[in-house]
Amino acid sequence: MARTLRSFLVAVLLAVGSIHGSFAAAAATAGGQVEVGSVAKVGRFGSAIVTVWATCRDAVVADLVIDVVQGTRSGMLTGTQGLTCDGRWHRLRPEVSPRLVDPAVDGPFEPGPARVDARLSLLDPETFDPLPQAFDSEIVTLLAPVEVRIGWQVKLNAGGSASVPVKARCQRPWVEPGLSVEVSQSDGTTGGSAFGDFGIVCDAKWHAFRVRVIPSSPFVVGTVHVLAYLTVYDPLSFDPVDQASASVDRHITRWS
Repeated sequence: MARTLRSFLVAVLLAVGSIHGSFAAAAATAGGQVEVGSVAKVGRFGSAIVTVWATCRDAVVADLVIDVVQGTRSGMLTGTQGLTCDGRWHRLRPEVSPRLVDPAVDGPFEPGPARVDARLSLLDPETFDPLPQAFDSEIVTLLAPVEVRIGWQVKLNAGGSASVPVKARCQRPWVEPGLSVEVSQSDGTTGGSAFGDFGIVCDAKWHAFRVRVIPSSPFVVGTVHVLAYLTVYDPLSFDPVDQASASVDRHITRWS
């Protein structure tokens, strides 16, 4: 019985050692890893700003190639992206410009699904021979730089102004969002507008609030047309990046 138990333990230890050796060999030859993240958005001039996680150790980065494909639209970014092989995971936010060669098939990226491929090529630090390439591919959703929505319950305030429910969202790193809301009575008798930032911050979160619109003469219960548009700016140049708009007809009612 003792001999059988010893034989069993020896077999287990040999198996564990073999597995550990296999993992160690794989880790030694892998060189690096790359993963495409789920956070992505449309940037300036129709570029695609994507998220890529990468790590490598005991290697030299030869190239990190990012491909973005959305229907007939595509773009490619090559370079090291500042990645260093220090054994840590690095979050990279490469901005891929769209290919604009053939107007019939090319064009800026738009909000919606897109395929992102990431290829990490590494070299041996001593021989500079190529190491196994790391690769990942994911379908991500490119978010719009800025979005605005108009709610349902437009209310008539005392004095004849309108209270308009609005939801807005803008992505980092854009700044100074300016929201304009215009309301006009459908029969053309009166209208008004309001403008401001209303506390909106470009943090990729939806912000809900009400905008008070004061007309030239009091609004009355009935149908109104509501137009809202939100503009965001580049944090360095302060040039306009993008503008979102929403336009709907709503029935304005008194507060109950």
